[in-house]
Amino acid sequence: MSAASVYRPLYELAERLSPEIGAGLARLAVRAMPALPLPATRRTRVFGVEFSNPLGCAAGFDRDGRLLTSLMHAGFGFAEIGTVNVGAGAAQMAPLEPVLRNLRRAQRVRRQLRIGVSVGTLVPDLAPAAAAACAQACELLAPCVDFLVLNLSRPGSALRAGNFDAAALRRFLVRAAGANLARDRAPDPVPLLVKVAIAPDAHEPLPRALHEALDAGAAGVVVAWEGWSDRQALYRCLERVAGIVGSRVLVAVGGIHDQDDARACLRSGAQLVEVYRALMQRGPCHTRHLAAVLSRA
Repeated sequence: MSAASVYRPLYELAERLSPEIGAGLARLAVRAMPALPLPATRRTRVFGVEFSNPLGCAAGFDRDGRLLTSLMHAGFGFAEIGTVNVGAGAAQMAPLEPVLRNLRRAQRVRRQLRIGVSVGTLVPDLAPAAAAACAQACELLAPCVDFLVLNLSRPGSALRAGNFDAAALRRFLVRAAGANLARDRAPDPVPLLVKVAIAPDAHEPLPRALHEALDAGAAGVVVAWEGWSDRQALYRCLERVAGIVGSRVLVAVGGIHDQDDARACLRSGAQLVEVYRALMQRGPCHTRHLAAVLSRA
């Protein structure tokens, strides 16, 4: 009996007890992954950075970066840790402290596992204080990561509902990114991506925030697909997004459970894909296999 076949029923039982217990089991399984030699892979080059494969661990699984070495053993080519939500003022930067500490310890894995951090804020949408907080967080994180993600997909926010002033969003993005990513003194600015959510029943098929982010100079977008039961409709929408993103980076996350889902997203225009539920439900042996398959695709 394989480890993967044992893990899934255990996870289902744990999740029935509580989602927290299920998540704890998934993280324990990732920690237990042995440091086996990783299979030879066809490397992927994205925004000038070489990735060992196009499969990433989505934000939400490793919130503070303590599992990075284990995620490498689970086959991932990159991991997006966080989301790290910061507020205005020095005291509100406290959530960054454990993240920075863990990132500094994990620098040795960055050749095999590219590292990104999702940054957000609980300060009211588009407030100057929110932009300043994100800018400060990005500046502190930039030396330790390969890319950064500005999370505009927080549930309940005006940005998700499309109820925002476009000029205010542009000012927010320029302020949040400009302090450290576009500075002239940096020979290799850290790429900044923006995360948006797209639901099948959204009143706007493509979020305004996506267009504004690209116009403001984002290196790409992370698109979270939420509630799409019609997979073909999702892929058609992904193709539309890829056409808008153009030569910049498109990362797809949400509803990717197996190699067919991941390959379809890559064929539809995504350069990278992220998984969350697939890791939780099927465990790290599944993601290691998935990464190997995608590397040969």
